Amino acid sequence: MNLRRAIRSALLFCLALAAPEAARPYSIVNVPTANQAALREVNLAYYSMSVDRLPVTHKDIIIIYSTVAPNFEVEYFHININKGAPSQNLVNASYRVVAETQQLPDVVIGAKNIFEDDHSPNPDEQRRSYYIATARTLNPPKPGASWQPVVRVHVNYGTREHRGLFGGVQIAVTPQLGVAAMKFSSSPYVDTFFGNSMEYAVVYSLGKGRPNLKAGTLGRHEWVGLDYSVFF
Repeated sequence: MNLRRAIRSALLFCLALAAPEAARPYSIVNVPTANQAALREVNLAYYSMSVDRLPVTHKDIIIIYSTVAPNFEVEYFHININKGAPSQNLVNASYRVVAETQQLPDVVIGAKNIFEDDHSPNPDEQRRSYYIATARTLNPPKPGASWQPVVRVHVNYGTREHRGLFGGVQIAVTPQLGVAAMKFSSSPYVDTFFGNSMEYAVVYSLGKGRPNLKAGTLGRHEWVGLDYSVFF
């Protein structure tokens, strides 16, 4: 069984165990969401991606993001691509305009590729794009209550790179194990550059103060990685 099938099998297994309830807000590769880091948290992430599109076969992705002021998050991507392709340096930013309450979802507006790095072969990724992201946790964990799987639903709309509706669901199956299934774009270029528009992910937390381990698929591409948070 290859990694793609293993990730999807794990996701389906976890979905079968989980009643519709709510999701741990962790970041998803290539999919903007209404999740934000805590104030003055700096998240450092590395992903190794196997690319199913010749001539490129591999990408190394470094991501640094932080909520540098209340509700304002800044994100930096550095993407090294093999086969002599130029690297990409992307700066994104988002602002939370509504914080989640019992009545309202989280609502975030954002911009991707603010300085318009044009090294991507995908025309939709060569220019700045904008999005609005909403997220709702269906049943947040209650203090003192036994653990129940937690589901967080994402409904987003974007321009250019995303071209319409995108989003999906994250599930915290246990306090350590999370899974996600997300549609990341409605762009007509998706089939050409990714094979399909779905991302699947499995995340395992090693505990407070330790890294999160991640693996998944982005279209036909497969990736593994980890992230770690520090505070200033």
